Amino acid sequence: MLFVMVLFQLSSFKVFKHFWLYGVEQKERDGFEERPGSARFGALMPRLFAPFCVLLHNLSGKQTGIYIVDSTRLAARGRSSMGWFCGFKLPVVMKRAGELMAVPPRTTPMTAPLADMVAGLEGRLLVDKGYISKKRVARLWDQGLHLLTGIRRNRKDCLRSDMDKLLLRKRFIVDTLFEKLTSEMGLEHTRHRSPTKAFVRILSCLVACTLGKNKVGMKDVACP
Repeated sequence: MLFVMVLFQLSSFKVFKHFWLYGVEQKERDGFEERPGSARFGALMPRLFAPFCVLLHNLSGKQTGIYIVDSTRLAARGRSSMGWFCGFKLPVVMKRAGELMAVPPRTTPMTAPLADMVAGLEGRLLVDKGYISKKRVARLWDQGLHLLTGIRRNRKDCLRSDMDKLLLRKRFIVDTLFEKLTSEMGLEHTRHRSPTKAFVRILSCLVACTLGKNKVGMKDVACP
């Protein structure tokens, strides 16, 4: 079931029912000799939440010393055939090679899980200005993380090294990652029938992105 969900995220199908009918039961029929029906698969999907969490954690890999923290919108507030829904954001920690390092361990405000997400990491952390506070900077500095963010245009950037300035210019690659997750894998989705299935879909999307071959990253920036 884990493989089926990841395969769905990497396929060209946008609706899981269509993927099951025309992908699993027709195109890939020989690869799945024993398979449940689409309704039964949907009923069993909540069981994949914990395995996907473990799998995503194990795929985080080694530390690289350069990380980018940002968040993307999963859904805007609105109304669908299932009723009203409220949008929320997904913060992630991205490595310099375009791989995901961490996601929030719990549902909290955008800036709250930062300390938990970067626990055990050391190096440079490129963040948005919304994550900056004196208390957070001091705490992460003691941990071994140097927070980097942009400054106002009317101020001179004299205290940063050339490496730090170059890294800040490369921070936009996280937007490319979010664009890939949204446009190619359908991360922003509003037709979930349960919160658990929604998180299973999100986790499968993140795992598929991590396992994918085409990644965006700072390939031309040497790790200090």
